[in-house]
Amino acid sequence: MISINKLIIFPFLFSIIPIILLYYGNIDEVPVTELTTPLILTLLVIFPLFIILNFILKSGTKVGIIVTFLVAIFFSYGHIFNMLQDTPLFYLDLVHQKYVLIPFMIVLPVGIYYLIKTKKDLTKLRSFFNVISIVMISFMFFNIGVFHLENDSNMDEFYKFSFENELEGISFENESTANKTFPDIYHIVLDEYTNDKVLLEDFQFDNSEFIGNLLNSNFFIPSNPLSNYPNTEPFLSSTLNMKYLDEKNLEKYNRLETEKRLSDNYVMKFLKQNGYSIVIPYSGYGPADKFYETDSHPCSDVLFLQNRFLTELSRTTILNYFVEKQIENERRSIQLCTLSELQNITEKYDEPVYVFAHIFIPHAPYLFDKDGNPVAPQSNKLRGLEGWKNTDGYLNEIQFVNKKMINITTEILSQPEESIIIIQGDTGTTILNNPDIKDYVKKRFSILYAVHIPSDDKKIFSDNISSVNTYRIIFNNYFGTNLEILDNRHYWFPDLDDKIHGFTDVTEIVNSSET
Repeated sequence: MISINKLIIFPFLFSIIPIILLYYGNIDEVPVTELTTPLILTLLVIFPLFIILNFILKSGTKVGIIVTFLVAIFFSYGHIFNMLQDTPLFYLDLVHQKYVLIPFMIVLPVGIYYLIKTKKDLTKLRSFFNVISIVMISFMFFNIGVFHLENDSNMDEFYKFSFENELEGISFENESTANKTFPDIYHIVLDEYTNDKVLLEDFQFDNSEFIGNLLNSNFFIPSNPLSNYPNTEPFLSSTLNMKYLDEKNLEKYNRLETEKRLSDNYVMKFLKQNGYSIVIPYSGYGPADKFYETDSHPCSDVLFLQNRFLTELSRTTILNYFVEKQIENERRSIQLCTLSELQNITEKYDEPVYVFAHIFIPHAPYLFDKDGNPVAPQSNKLRGLEGWKNTDGYLNEIQFVNKKMINITTEILSQPEESIIIIQGDTGTTILNNPDIKDYVKKRFSILYAVHIPSDDKKIFSDNISSVNTYRIIFNNYFGTNLEILDNRHYWFPDLDDKIHGFTDVTEIVNSSET
């Protein structure tokens, strides 16, 4: 029987540890199926590399250590670069890819040369690495297993929605809708677009020209439009399911399960069952690109890496710079493609069409000037917070997307068929990181909200409408349903590290007159 200490397994285990570790750190956001591609790709590189180097050096132990060394360099670079970007060195203009690469390029050949030339007995080191890698892998898999055992068993019940009972017996074919032609529906979400009051008070930006243009086009714009959640996933899920997340279990919020509910949302399912074609221009934002009912997915051919987890993993590697530049260019192309497609969709369908477009404007990083020309983001680290400090960038993208929205709405409304158009932010802007937490919380829920309906009866909407009731109101008034209008509630997540573990009801704060 071969002793485990004589085997050379550690380089293969160490090569997948960064992948498993990243998954474990984001276990409530990433489907386990997204691990397959990066694991296979990594092992397809490591195995041939090990065999080739072993053929040259004739020492499996040395080769194993060299491969482990290369893996450590490869997967640590992105972490180190991103960490340095968060230090004051970044603002001294010293932290750039070429400078950070220099020590890596020195350490790598020196370390490999030493390992090749050393005459030391590496048997104990090999055994140590074997044990450590096995323990680390075992520990991570154990914790992953525990997580899924604790969460998966009750998740279906936990996230069960009751629309089947609420809408039982209701369809479009009733007395009020029997002879109607159903309108096309456009729902355009502009990520982090706040309302005109916040723009004026906090940014000294007058958005009245854009708002006035919408009003002249018979849009209804409430005086105090609000989101129900301060981030995208729960906002989209609650809006498109016309229902709050489980209020009895706020502390157990699970991002991945919310994304699943978003993918299989009630609004699209209901419209699909009643003759609508579902068109979802690709956004580049994973949760908004996985709707089950989609008939057409314009702009999806722009994306290079369609595995979101693989994209994030590549950001941690020595490929960081190239990946970030690729993502930057893709994001521009996706947004421009979506804005272009929105003006031409109705020409392609005879049946009523439902179009849902989630556009990453004016969300950081800011990639366009006010005329739509490409600009470089303030930081290569696109997911970092540096961009949110750029007020001019935010306002430039506001002006750019305003022009596009006017062109798009003008084109849609020029069609002979009546349309419902919803234009809204998902949340307020993160740029307002006000030390006064109450003021910041209130403004984080303040959003752009404009809706055009095929009639002059704007009274169906209230001035304090929140997103969860959007489709309840539309369905009740145009499709013969009798859905209850929910009380406006607003939920805040306390964790600022993008790890959402629960929500707190902040409705009283949002509705208070104090600032």
